Amino acid sequence: MPDTDTHRNERPGTSAGPFVECGIILALCAIALFLVIPAGTRESDNFGLSPRMLPDVTVIAIAIFAIVGLLTDLRKGAPKAAKRKGLGGVAALMAATALGVAAIHFAGLTPGGAILVLACSLALGVRQPLRLATMTCAAAALLLLIDWSGI
Repeated sequence: MPDTDTHRNERPGTSAGPFVECGIILALCAIALFLVIPAGTRESDNFGLSPRMLPDVTVIAIAIFAIVGLLTDLRKGAPKAAKRKGLGGVAALMAATALGVAAIHFAGLTPGGAILVLACSLALGVRQPLRLATMTCAAAALLLLIDWSGI
C-alpha cells in the first residue's frame, strides 16, 4: 500500500522560507539604514534636502516591499520557484548590472539608468514587451525627474 501520509502536514505558505527571506532583507535594510548610509553621507550646509534622504527612502521602501511580499505569500501561498541550473541567473544579473553601470558612466544617469533597468529585467526573465517598455520608460522618467530637480 502506498504511503499517503508523506505530504499530510504540508500546506502552501507555511514553510519558514518566506520568513527567512523577509528577515534577511529586513536585517540588511537595518544595517544599511543605521550603519552604511550614515557612514557614506555627510550633512551639508547647502539649502535643500539632506544627502541621506534618497538612500533612506529607498531602504525604507525595500523594507516595506519585503513585508508586503511576506504578507502576500502568507495569504495566498508562495509560488514555486523556477528551477535554474547552476549560477547562470546570478551571472546574468551581475553582467546586466555591470552593463548598466557602464551605461550610466558613459551615457549619463537617465539613459544609462533606463538601460540598467532594461538589462536587469531581461536577466530576471521578464519577456513581455509591454512590461519591459513600461519599466524602462518609468525608470527614465523617474531618473529625468531626479536629474532635473537636482536631488
